[in-house]
Amino acid sequence: MNKITQEDIVVQAVESLFRIIDRGITDRENAEHIKEIKESLNGLEGVKIVDV
Repeated sequence: MNKITQEDIVVQAVESLFRIIDRGITDRENAEHIKEIKESLNGLEGVKIVDV
């Protein structure tokens, strides 16, 4: 049988934490890029882009 130790649980928790942090950073970076693209489009079109 595979016996899961407390160390295994800690390792899994830390790995999950890093994945969550990485995903949050990626989401924030994507949101910033989208904002920049909207601003660029606004400049090109001359109209205000409404964020829904």
